[in-house]
This record gives sequence, C-alpha cells and structure tokens, in this order.
Amino acid sequence: MLLLTAQSAHADGMERSLFNAAHRALADSVAGTSEADRRAAAEVLMSAAGTIYALSADEADLFVNLYANSTARLSSQGRRFTLDQITEMPADGRVKFRLMNVAGSMPLRIHLRIPDWASKRRVPLASYCYADTMPCLPRIFVNGHEVDRPVPNGAGYVVIDRTWRSLDEIYIDFPLPVQYVREADAQSGAARSGALALQVGPLVYAVTTDVEGRGLVQQRLPKTTGRLNAQGHEQLSGRLGSESETSLPFVAEPYADGVRGTVWIAEELHSQ
Repeated sequence: MLLLTAQSAHADGMERSLFNAAHRALADSVAGTSEADRRAAAEVLMSAAGTIYALSADEADLFVNLYANSTARLSSQGRRFTLDQITEMPADGRVKFRLMNVAGSMPLRIHLRIPDWASKRRVPLASYCYADTMPCLPRIFVNGHEVDRPVPNGAGYVVIDRTWRSLDEIYIDFPLPVQYVREADAQSGAARSGALALQVGPLVYAVTTDVEGRGLVQQRLPKTTGRLNAQGHEQLSGRLGSESETSLPFVAEPYADGVRGTVWIAEELHSQ
C-alpha cells in the first residue's frame, strides 16, 4: 500500500511494527516465544531493508520511508549514486544523509517522511493517535543551511527539490518528547478515551511497576530519568493516580526490550 499510494501513514505502521513488535518478538525468543512469532519478526526485519527508500516510476522522486543505518546504491533517471544514512534511531533522533558518487550534478526531489509521532497527523483507519495534538516537527538542514518551515505535505513528507552533487548532506534532528498514545476509532481515526500508553519517538514503553489499580493522568507526563537500561534505552519515571497523597511512583522501559510490564494503562481524570 505504501508503494501504491505514496502515503506516509503506511510507513508509520511499518515503523511501529519494526521498532516495537518485531524487536519484542526477537527479544522474547530466548524466553520461549512461539516459532511463528519468531518467523514473523524475522520476515519484518528482512523486508525492512527493501522499504527504506522508494523511487517514483520516472525516478525523479526519492521517498525516504524509514530512518535506519544503511548504505543504498540508487539511480535517478539513469544516474547512479550512493546514499549513506547514519543514525541511531530510535534511541536518538539525529539522522544524517550523504550523497556519494554523483557524476556532475543531479536534479532529484527527496521526500523525507515526517512520522506521525512528530506531525500528529490524524489519519482515517489508523489504529493509534496522540493525546497531545501539537506537532513536534524536526529541524532539517541541507549542507548546513536550515530548511525554512519543514511542514509535511498532505502525504506526510517534507520535499527538498534541488540539484545535488557528491558530498551534499541532509541533517534531520527529530525531537523525542515523552508522549501519551490513545487507541483510535478504526473508521474516523478519532481518539478513544479510557486508556493511555507511553511513547518516546517511535518506541512504545511498558510500565514495569505493579499499577495496583491506579491509572495514568494525561496532564502528568512522566520524565526521562537519565538512566539507561541494559539495551541502552532511557528509562522513564512518573506517578500513577490522580491524588497526590496516594499516587504511586512507576518506572517504564521500551516494550521492544522484552521487559515485563503493562503497555495500556487505565486513564484517570485529573483532580485539582
């Protein structure tokens, strides 16, 4: 569907599956996860490399769909070139692209996907949406010069249309704030109330503390602790429950890391 429609929402779902469900299945493989789960995770990981980039039929447009370390040999209207992508996504929001082996100059429109967790786009048929609808858009630089107003188009991409040469670079700095996620109505994409999950960038977090019947409060976001878990991902800390005197401290870690915990937590109304 991504290749047929050029709509970034399909890549959003692919990213969510890759960085959360597929990695979790692999992390659980040492703990007796079924063979079918491991096979499904392996298939997602093997197919991901082929969906990082896509070219339009006339090779005048290059779509960047996933942010992951890679070196790709591509062509645009008969011109061969190499595209390096350097990033530690999803642990870090910085991404750098470098074009290499360009013969002379090459006109090309590069479409950079702005993920749903940054754009906060509401998409019909989407399974999830964000409690905070304020976009947290990245800063984008081309050869050190900042792109003015990098607002995604209707398909969810920021387009950089220029003539490229070897050693040209694109740098993207995605903010990775702590956010609450809600389930969405399957038809309208509207948010459903009643339960919240935690997300940082594309990583969904699980609360590893016993919730003891308490819930999350939308107005009270947890904070990063500065401590890294064994997989190098930052832990979160916050409090469950709406009453300050009875609230319960909790710790959360990425679901993908195989931790034992709860992803969807009941929502409590904030009491003044």
